[in-house]
Amino acid sequence: MSSKTSVFPRVTVIGAGYLGLTHAVCMADLGHEVLAIDVDTDKIAKAAAGEAPFFEPGLEPLLRKNVDAGRLRFTTSFAEVGEFGDVHFLCVGTPQTGDGAADLSYVHAAADALAPHLRSSCLIVGKSTVPVGTARALLTRIRDAAPAGSEVDLAWNPEFLREGYAVQDSLTPDRFVFGVLSPAAVKVLRRVYAKPLAANIPALVMDLETAELVKVAANAFLATKISFINAMAEVCEAAGADVVRLAGSGSGLERERRHAALIIPAAMLRELARLLTGDGAAVTRMMANIAGLASAAGGYATGRMQQVAELGDAGGNAP
Repeated sequence: MSSKTSVFPRVTVIGAGYLGLTHAVCMADLGHEVLAIDVDTDKIAKAAAGEAPFFEPGLEPLLRKNVDAGRLRFTTSFAEVGEFGDVHFLCVGTPQTGDGAADLSYVHAAADALAPHLRSSCLIVGKSTVPVGTARALLTRIRDAAPAGSEVDLAWNPEFLREGYAVQDSLTPDRFVFGVLSPAAVKVLRRVYAKPLAANIPALVMDLETAELVKVAANAFLATKISFINAMAEVCEAAGADVVRLAGSGSGLERERRHAALIIPAAMLRELARLLTGDGAAVTRMMANIAGLASAAGGYATGRMQQVAELGDAGGNAP
């Protein structure tokens, strides 16, 4: 890939939502020239004016700083994006469907809009959470439609952002995951992330399928941890113990202290329901709703894992 800049590859970010805008701002803050795109014209106008459409600590000051410095621009033109970028980050949403599967329609729409404008060698980097097999299928789809054809390469670089810490997690993550098909893609990604890599943040290089599974596994493990700490909260309530102290006790739960805010003692919920409704049936309904919320993360993970299994059965990993 022949870079259009003498220092860093020029970066585009497709999708200016929570993931995309955060990534675009942080890429610009690392010194890249960044062009971000979204189909929502109001969102793009606000971002170009230095206004984040959502609250994330530290994001808006960095947004204004990099817009004012000229490193970060916004557009609604895929032709401009295709002409500008050496590296194109796909940061669109993959919302959960009713059966827990990932809706890939936004990923496919972004790829279809970008591909006709890829006229020279470039690297597309997926950051969205997708089922296994998506990356290889997406590369075939893009190469078939792109004038550059086989000069288009693809990698998968999943994100691990925590709400409230997204800027920190983007600039100084605990690791990078590079799912690649070629050594050239690794070289480009190392240039993109040169500054944090120079600070000894590890880069884990693997195949596309493993990189896709890394994020699915991380989400499933998080769901497991949240379910476990809530189960321990119930034990603590019955025993008269303190779950927050337990989580910081050296029992291996130290990293789950941030989940303590999600814990609402069952006795408090029951008493609240009685005070508000005076209705025993309402108590049952409220507790069922709380249980449903607690299992939602587990349902998400189950749906994603089911997609993995179905793709494997269908030969979805084949190049």
